[in-house]
Amino acid sequence: MYVDNVENLTKEANYMYEHFRIMPASLPAWEEFREPIVKFTVFTKSAVLDEAMREWGTWTQQYNMLRSGEFFADFMHHEASKGNALKNLAARLGIAQEDVMAIGNYYNDISMLTYAGLGVAVDNAPLEVKAAADAITGTNNEHGVRDALVKYCL
Repeated sequence: MYVDNVENLTKEANYMYEHFRIMPASLPAWEEFREPIVKFTVFTKSAVLDEAMREWGTWTQQYNMLRSGEFFADFMHHEASKGNALKNLAARLGIAQEDVMAIGNYYNDISMLTYAGLGVAVDNAPLEVKAAADAITGTNNEHGVRDALVKYCL
């Protein structure tokens, strides 16, 4: 994980890094990157990210831009998504789409939930995520994933 200007982190930013167990580091210049960048994640206050997402939504969509959490937005290749990843994994393993179950909690999970034969959203997911799912389970803070696995898989 790299971020710019790590010398002037706010108290909130330091908390986020500690909470998600990420060590910040300064970005090298773009021309110094030796590996391809497959995903770029931005994090900031929720209200700032809401406004940024509205602005970014007016851009020509050369990237797949998704909220991946209240404080996070991801920029990826336009074909990169959890749904495409799940589709490719299922094909590689010879698993039919109708036999796939996915459990999700945020906007970046919608493509995965709609690809799966059974898409399950946790109860504390945003309404748009729940609407994309076939079923709702408990919250992800109250064993919702376990409950879904027990109910639908075991």
